[in-house]
Amino acid sequence: MQIDPQVRRKAIIKDLQNARSGYPDLWRRVTDEWRTAENGHHAWLTYAANYLFSFDGFKWALDPFAMPSRIKDMPFPDYRVDLAALSLIVLTHAHNDHLDVNLVRALKDTGVEWVIPVYVQDVLQHYNAMPEKNVITPAAGEEIKRGGIRLLPFESLHRHGGHGVPETGYLVESAGGRWLFPGDIRYYDITRLPGFGRLDGAVAHLWLGKAGALDAQPPKLDAFCDFFTGLDVEHLFITHLNEFGRDERDLWCGEHFELAKAGLNRRKPGLRVAKYLMGDRMTLNPVTGKTENTTQ
Repeated sequence: MQIDPQVRRKAIIKDLQNARSGYPDLWRRVTDEWRTAENGHHAWLTYAANYLFSFDGFKWALDPFAMPSRIKDMPFPDYRVDLAALSLIVLTHAHNDHLDVNLVRALKDTGVEWVIPVYVQDVLQHYNAMPEKNVITPAAGEEIKRGGIRLLPFESLHRHGGHGVPETGYLVESAGGRWLFPGDIRYYDITRLPGFGRLDGAVAHLWLGKAGALDAQPPKLDAFCDFFTGLDVEHLFITHLNEFGRDERDLWCGEHFELAKAGLNRRKPGLRVAKYLMGDRMTLNPVTGKTENTTQ
C-alpha cells in the first residue's frame, strides 16, 4: 500500500520547521566540535550528505554545505570565520544539495586548497565563484595526497537514463583506515566501479528510485541493498536523509532507512548499518571495530 502523501507532507513540513529554527545552534555546535577535535577520524554532517572532517587534526571537507543555501529565508552562517580551519575542500558534483555556491564564493580567495572536478568548475565559473588559485582537478585513478590522507578519485554512477549529472567519487585512505565515498549512486551496477578491496567503511547516500518515496516497497530498494552488500566493507554509514529541498515523493526519511537496513541485514547479517542525520558526528575507529553516532 502506498504511503498517504498528505500525511507524509505534513510530517515533512513539521520536520522542516524544527530544522529551520534549530539550524543556527546546530551549525554552531557542529563547527565548534569540528574545530576543536584533535585526535581520531571524525565526520560531521552539516546537511543531508555534506561533511566536515577532522583526521587527527587535519581539517577538510567533502561537499561542505549550509542549509540556508537550499532552504529560503534562513540566515547564512559566517563561512569565513566558522570554516577558517579548513585546509582542503573536495567537491563531487553540481547538484544544488551538494554544491554550496555561497560557501565557495565566501572562501574562494582564502588559503584553502580545492579539489574540483572540471564539470563543477564550469558551474562555478558561470556563477563567478570559481577559486583562482590552489585548485586541483581530479582525474580518475590519479591519487591526491594531502595532510596524511590519500584521495583516489573515480567516476561515480550518478547518471541513470536521461537523468543525473557527472560526479566524482573518492576512496579515502589514511593511517586510520579506508573509507569509500561513492556519492549519489543512481545506477546500481557495482561492476562499473573499480575494485576497492577491503574497506573499513562506506558512506551510502540513500536513494531508492525517482519519485518512489511514497511506495511501500520503493523501486530501487533491492538494487540499493544488492549494490552496497557487494562491497567488502565492515560498516555502512547511511546518509542523504531529510533533504528538505525535496517534496514527499523524493525525500528519504527514517522509514526508508529501516527498509534498507532490513534488506541489507538479510543479505549480509554481519554488516553494521547505521543512519546519520544533519548535525550528527561519525566517529570511525577501525582498530577496535567501534563506531559512534552522536546526535545532539
